[in-house]
Amino acid sequence: MFKSEQDIVSAIEQDVRMMEILKAVKTLDLPDWWICAGFVRSKVWDDLHGYKERTPLADIDVIYFDKNQTEESEEKKIEQQLQTLMPDVPWSVKNQARMHQINGLAPYSSSVDAISKFPETATALGVKLDSEAKLVLAAPCGIQDVLEMTVKPTPHFKMNKELAAAYESRLQKKDWKAKWPKVKVQPLKRQEWEKDDKRGGRIKTARLEFRKYRDEDFDFLCSLLNDPEVVRFIGNGQTRSREGALEFLYWIYRSYRENPELGLRLLVRSEDDVPIGHAGLVKQKIEGKEELEIGYWIARDYWGQGYATEAAAALRDHGTEQLGKKRLISLIQPGNIGSRKVAERTGLALEKEIQLSGQDVCVYALETSTIEDIQEEKNVKQTRL
Repeated sequence: MFKSEQDIVSAIEQDVRMMEILKAVKTLDLPDWWICAGFVRSKVWDDLHGYKERTPLADIDVIYFDKNQTEESEEKKIEQQLQTLMPDVPWSVKNQARMHQINGLAPYSSSVDAISKFPETATALGVKLDSEAKLVLAAPCGIQDVLEMTVKPTPHFKMNKELAAAYESRLQKKDWKAKWPKVKVQPLKRQEWEKDDKRGGRIKTARLEFRKYRDEDFDFLCSLLNDPEVVRFIGNGQTRSREGALEFLYWIYRSYRENPELGLRLLVRSEDDVPIGHAGLVKQKIEGKEELEIGYWIARDYWGQGYATEAAAALRDHGTEQLGKKRLISLIQPGNIGSRKVAERTGLALEKEIQLSGQDVCVYALETSTIEDIQEEKNVKQTRL
């Protein structure tokens, strides 16, 4: 019955009640509005189970995105308007421009971004009527799981143990199999929410631990990106607003999805779990060639304590020994004397100077022969010990 997004759209278009609800919400002309979650999922599962009557929903979840009016009272006003239009519908309205605060997360960029961070992939769905009254489906986590009637966590809910616990709690409360017996529920084991860190080769040094960024690290990332001294030699040297920092965080998340072994990691001091910067192996394209860069930023309060060199050396060893890379680089602007010294202490040598995004950049490189020399020196030291 269901094989594609269009099949879901067609089924909803043929459901008179659902279309009435959608048309009611459309009359309010809310910015970036969607009806989401169980409204879509339950329709698919009811049809797949052959139910002649729809499973009742506790709420009809309407979301929208409005940065200009983020008071909860505005949501209540909208609920009242919808209640007037259709009194028998259990409306629930939430402005996703404020919900990140309630959920303790980084700001969402849109309603669809918020949907992507719902607990289950089969629930991460939304529908709306566009300006031409055509039905549109949003499925940021895909439709495979809802069609296969599988309940599993979204990538966001695999990020740490707190989110994993929230997912497990929902499994207990929802009891989906009682309503839809064909549904397959996938518990989230501890190994799964730790998997990304393990695939990234959890790096530790004498004083530091590398871990993947999470939404709760957003304020620290903002502090890095908003410090003119920290970003002085990064790109165009401009600080970033919170919106710019959010784009940067999403870029980091995308790098994790593309390759869990790569991307910037938060640097946390082992003794007190305090974040002091970030560092990682980052893909770069230099003069048409794919390169892997050792990148490191340290918060200004922790400059001069050897953290950059410690992090860079750990990344060098991880890249060469764990990932088997034969060449690593660092891209450093000529005036960044401190970072140039870190590169040299880490075993990288100045290879050339280039123009990159309108900036003069020094390319420091570590080749296979140098890597082997460093490994041999480490072996000698271990033998002496």
